[in-house]
Formats: sequence, C-alpha cells, structure tokens
Amino acid sequence: MDETSLRRLLDAALAHEPPMEPIAHRSLQAGFRLRRRRRARNATASIAAAALIAVAVPALSGALGHPLAGPHGPTDAATAYVENGSIVTPISETTNQPGTSIRTSRYPGPIAITPDGKTAYLASGTTPGWVTPITIATGAVGRSIRVGDFPDGLAVSPDGKTAYLASGTTRGWVTPISTATSTAGQPIKVGSNPRAVVFTPDGTTAYVLDQGNSGWGSVIPINVATGTPGKLIKVGHTPMVMAMTPNGQTLYVANSGSGTVTPISTGTNRAGQPINVGTGPVAIAMTPDGKMVYAVGTGTVTPISTATNTPGPPIRVGGEPQAIAITPDGKTAYVVSYQPSTVTPISTATNTAQRPIKVAAGPASIAITPDGKTAYVTCSTAHAVTPIFIPANTAGPPIKVAHRPNIIAIAP
Repeated sequence: MDETSLRRLLDAALAHEPPMEPIAHRSLQAGFRLRRRRRARNATASIAAAALIAVAVPALSGALGHPLAGPHGPTDAATAYVENGSIVTPISETTNQPGTSIRTSRYPGPIAITPDGKTAYLASGTTPGWVTPITIATGAVGRSIRVGDFPDGLAVSPDGKTAYLASGTTRGWVTPISTATSTAGQPIKVGSNPRAVVFTPDGTTAYVLDQGNSGWGSVIPINVATGTPGKLIKVGHTPMVMAMTPNGQTLYVANSGSGTVTPISTGTNRAGQPINVGTGPVAIAMTPDGKMVYAVGTGTVTPISTATNTPGPPIRVGGEPQAIAITPDGKTAYVVSYQPSTVTPISTATNTAQRPIKVAAGPASIAITPDGKTAYVTCSTAHAVTPIFIPANTAGPPIKVAHRPNIIAIAP
C-alpha cells in the first residue's frame, strides 16, 4: 500500500475523537500501527487519570482477518460482536438487527472469544493497558485486568483456560490471564514490539510475532506450561499476521515489508525459505483442511500450497485489500477491499475471483458465522455492518451501529 492509500485509510479510521481507533484479526500496515500508537500516546497524556476498560483481542487472528469463534452447531444462530467507538454492539444472525450496546472503553481494541463461546475479551489499545471480560449470555462487563502498555495482540488457549496478551512498543511482554479468575500472571519478556499471538492446536506452545524496533521481525515460541520463551526465529521485514496449520506443524508469517510469507516448522522452530507473494501482504488465512494458505497483498491474493510451500498465480481483487476470511467448508475465501468498498469471493477449488459484492463504505474487517451462511463486514465510513448471504453471494441492507465499527468477532 502506498503512502496516499495508507493516509486515506488512516484518516478514515482516525477521523473522530479520540484519535486512536484500532482495526483488527486485524492487519493494517506497520505505518498505520505506528501512527496509531503515537496519536494514542498524545491522547493519553491529556487523560492520564481516565479508567480504561477493554475486552480481548483477536487475533488478528484476527483480527482484520480470521475470526475467533466458539463451537457452533449447523442449526444454531450466531451473534456478531462489533467494536465501534466506546461500545460493543451484538448483532443477531437470526434478525440481523443490533442488540443492546455494551459500554466499554474509550480506547477499545480487538475482540477475542473463548472456545466455549461464553466470554468475550476486549483490550485497550493505549497506555495503561487493560483487558476486560464480557459475559456473552448477559452482556455483563467484568472487572478490568491491568496488562502492559499498548496491547495489540491476544489469543485464547485451545482449552480456554488462559488468554495471552502481547503488549509494548520498545519493551515487549506477554501477559498470561487466567480466564477462571480473571487475574494476570507474571509477564513474560518477549522482543520489543510484539503484535500477535497464535497457539498450537494442542495448546503446548504460543508463538508471539515481534516486529522489532528496526522493522526486521521475529517469532518467539513460549512453553505454555512453564511460561518460558524460546530462541527467537527470524522472519521478514514488518511481519503483520500469522496463521497455523490445523495439524500444528507449520506456522505461516506474512511479512508486509518484504513481500513474503515465512513458513516455520513448529517441530524444529526453524524458518523455511521465504515465499514471495508480491507487495505488502497484510492479512492471511488458512483453509480448514490446512492444504492452502492465502496471503492478501496490494490488489492481489496469493494462494500457497502448504504441501510444497509454493505460491500459485496471484488472484486480482479490489484495491486496498484489508482482510480475508474463509468459509467453514473451505470452498470460498472472501477478501475485503477498502477503496472500492467491495468483498471479492474466491473459489478455493479453482483459485479464481468471482463477481465482487458491493458493501457499505469503508469496509475494514470480516467474520463468517460457523454455519457458513453469513459473513459480516464492518464498514467504518458508513457506520454500519453489511451482512453477506453466502449461498447467494448477495449483500443485505447495512446494519447501522455506533461510530466507525472496525473490529468483529463471532460467538454462538
């Protein structure tokens, strides 16, 4: 993404006061993150006494990226949780109407949901850092948990017992949080600028993406049982997001500054040969069968075979793509493009783009319900969420929410 495009996206995301509004599963360019943190510091200096409430981060996995969701039966209706300004708005898949807003922080960050679908977490995106649990059944906001400054990446362990929150801009930390007691454990020192966390499917290891202060990034494995970090694994320049294969054998890291994706063997914790995927990959998603990973760059999506780690021909999508999500059956990837306000379906069988779907202005992130029937797209400029009905690939009427929705996660 060039400077003009980055400025347009930054202005759209920061057009209101307070000026910092993180976008998720995220996956914005490093320049956006740096500007966001700088502006957040300035805002914080004038409101140092303000209490901040937060609820958990996606991951980037979410983030502008793959949604986090709990178990979900095919006949159940899901709820989309949308962060917009200082509130979280639930949207029922059954009615496609917003529910009662949940008041959170003036500086909310990405959302993560426990595997059982009972609790959502939201992290503040500034200093001091906080994480606050929200009980999904009642919408009750729990007591906030103090964590490191500028939290920017969070994941919940597969057993749902622990949340790992990455924070810091010059000194990096990961704070483990007990979901049973909502208390923070001893912070774990990792790198200098951690941005994301991914667990192995068996929950034994957490991998932390660190952008570093120079832009050349690394990934640090943490032994979850002992809280001990391992030797850092060097990756490319400005790493943005990660995706893990379902068997837990390979971690893929998208490096925006290098135009590459780095595969890491979790068995040896060694990086493989970087895979060239074009300019500025900012989002990544894995098919449920683990056979393909898709890297979203500037105007294209590159499919990568996980069996051979070779890229296929780039697939053209709309300008300024921001996020990607794949249906539970693995048949279709949906790519959000900010500039033309479209979502492009891609057939994973043929790796061909289908007709773009027009959505409301300023799309930023996407999440798909576990039954695979609906995708929800946050549209920050339109102050709305656009539902896409997957069987027909048609957009429904935009659902109006509060100011500039950016982050979304799905719960049963």
